[in-house]
Amino acid sequence: MTLRIQTTVDSEMLTPRGHAKIMKEINKELGDRHQRRRVKKHFERNAETNPVSGGYRYRRRTDRTQAIKRAEGIDPLRPNFQTGYLRQQILANSIVRATQYLWSWESKGTFKIREGQVAGKGPKHVGLPPWQRRELEAITPEEEEQDTVYMSARYRGLAEEHPEFKRKRRRKVG
Repeated sequence: MTLRIQTTVDSEMLTPRGHAKIMKEINKELGDRHQRRRVKKHFERNAETNPVSGGYRYRRRTDRTQAIKRAEGIDPLRPNFQTGYLRQQILANSIVRATQYLWSWESKGTFKIREGQVAGKGPKHVGLPPWQRRELEAITPEEEEQDTVYMSARYRGLAEEHPEFKRKRRRKVG
């Protein structure tokens, strides 16, 4: 996920390497915040997860998928939830990765395929599909605004306070 911020730091002592370290640290914090505060909402039926008008912009589930959920006694409009296994794996085994440009997370668990699928048509355990990963990483415009404000304030704080991000000058004497 990539958010753009624009801020001015009064110090000219910040190096490109220091900027990269600050951005990596901020992106790691944003990924952790998303995992702690927002991922649980992606498994619940609420205004953000509504496929028609929700802030996460989920795709509409097919009638077949909804019928399967009804047959199993699960709310058919509850997203990313069929047995609870996926939610459990993601909340327990996911790791946040960050670079200076973005954050992402990966889950260390594998995800079971549904019973009844044809044997021999692929592996018994598969990784998370890209469309579902995008859904779980999605944020609403309000959350994006909150993250931008947080990033801007945090960047200024780290750039001005911590000496490890500043340029070290050496002078040769004599």
